[in-house]
Amino acid sequence: MLCIFPEGGSNDKTKLLPFKPGYAFIYYEALKKGIHPVILPVGINYRNVHKIRSSIIYNIGKPLDIDPNTFEE
Repeated sequence: MLCIFPEGGSNDKTKLLPFKPGYAFIYYEALKKGIHPVILPVGINYRNVHKIRSSIIYNIGKPLDIDPNTFEE
C-alpha cells in the first residue's frame, strides 16, 4: 500500500489547491512495471485549523480503478 498526498497543504484555506502531475507520473510508472494501482481519494480537514493536534474530519471517496488501456505509449 502506498499513500501519496500530492495536493496537501497546511493552511486555513477551504479550497482545493491546484492539481499537480506527480501522482499521474507515479501511477504511469507503476503500470509500466506491471503494477495496477487503484486510486482511493481521501479528503482530510482539521476541525480547528488553528489548534495543534485538533481532531480531523476525513472523507473517503469511491476507489478509482482506471483501465490501463486508456494510456498511450
